[in-house]
Amino acid sequence: MSQDVEFLTINETKALRKQVDDTRDLAIINLFLGAGLLVNEIIDLKSADLDFKNKRLNIPGIKQRRIPLNDQVYESLAQWSKERINAFCSNFFLTTKGKVRPLSVRSVDKIIRKYAKRANLKRSINATILRNTFAVNLFSQEISVSEASQILGISDSKAINRYIQTAKLKSPQPRQPNPLSH
Repeated sequence: MSQDVEFLTINETKALRKQVDDTRDLAIINLFLGAGLLVNEIIDLKSADLDFKNKRLNIPGIKQRRIPLNDQVYESLAQWSKERINAFCSNFFLTTKGKVRPLSVRSVDKIIRKYAKRANLKRSINATILRNTFAVNLFSQEISVSEASQILGISDSKAINRYIQTAKLKSPQPRQPNPLSH
């Protein structure tokens, strides 16, 4: 019994990113697609968790890990960091309208749906599909299962195997660059 892993194609990923016209939103979308964070990790992300010097995210909690940032993710985080209002809130992602507060899961979901609609993606897109896109691309690379599992914060062998199988079965496309490089 195989569970399908939904993910974006290269063209869908490009179309989605192309529609994002907000610095904060681009940083969020890039964290899903380029670092494989979970939605709760994004909304709980603190400014102190970003290690700009070493181009790395330090994710605290149960799935504690260090995630290297590719140039695209790093640049979008750095740009949002410059534009981010200096508030008495340690959360990295804040509302940009009304009272300043941390983003909610619902806010992030609305952001994703907004740009997926603009990109004219014909199916419902959510945080899980964006994270899956990163995971499938990661397992499509020459990377050890151990290293990929650590980056994703996954220890469940069934989940890992679903990503590996999906990566093997995904339609033949040009070899993708490692989502953690460049």
